Amino acid sequence: VRAYNRENLYSKKTSERFSVAIGFQNKVCCNLCTFTDGFQTDLRAMSYHDLFRGVMKLFQQYDADKHLRLMKSFTGSYLTEHQFAQFLGKSRLYQCLPAREKKRLP
Repeated sequence: VRAYNRENLYSKKTSERFSVAIGFQNKVCCNLCTFTDGFQTDLRAMSYHDLFRGVMKLFQQYDADKHLRLMKSFTGSYLTEHQFAQFLGKSRLYQCLPAREKKRLP
């Protein structure tokens, strides 16, 4: 996906950014945000050949069997509503912690 809202169109020509995703379910929103159940990365390229090489490298490194095994391992896991709320609240508050506290947490 190539989104022009990420670029400064008035500056000199630099490498262009693309969002590349691979997985079983890939979705692109109307504002060109990319969502996937697999792997997603930003790729910078100066030419068509650089882009093609980067995408092919990603596709060759992607292990669909491993991805499927990991997804199947989640079927035995669950969170209660309270656990989910705790997790979500703590992860949102993480940004507000002092740097010392952030280093102590995993």
